[in-house]
Amino acid sequence: VLPHGATVECPVPAVVFVHGSGPNVRDETLGPNHLFRDLADSLAAAGIASLRYDKRTYVYRAETAALSGGRLDYDLETVDDAVCAIELLRHTAGIDPQRIYVVGHSQGAMLAPRIAARSGKAAGCVMLAAPARTLDVLLHEQLRHLASLGGMTAEEADSTADSMWNKLPADYRAMASAYDPVV
Repeated sequence: VLPHGATVECPVPAVVFVHGSGPNVRDETLGPNHLFRDLADSLAAAGIASLRYDKRTYVYRAETAALSGGRLDYDLETVDDAVCAIELLRHTAGIDPQRIYVVGHSQGAMLAPRIAARSGKAAGCVMLAAPARTLDVLLHEQLRHLASLGGMTAEEADSTADSMWNKLPADYRAMASAYDPVV
């Protein structure tokens, strides 16, 4: 989304939106909410451009790991595409290449510092609802919370979390376990 008046002569700052966990569309749709679309519209009204894209695991679904040689981890799922998005914005007319920021939500927020470091070109990060725990711990916490709202016991929540965790590719689990979001 380019704000009115963004030109080569008058470049504007920009953000790259980075999704949370799971297969997400460019709008980061959560129930009736379209978080990234709404933020993009508000930022444009304030003179800030933004780039949203459908997440690789949404576009390619089950083929994601196969398309990457059987591997899947945070970099292949999220980081690599966000780094490419920063590079694309750097070469987009009307964008100030010195004022490109990473805006991540949930898992995207957790990975925003990694994205900025890998790019070497991001001016900064904005982290929305960034988790401070590893994914295996988060799965249990989130499902236990949902269980407390009704419909599932704590034991069923733990079993579901374990099942979800074990369905992830081994390299994804390894990186998710080793990636400390606080450091």
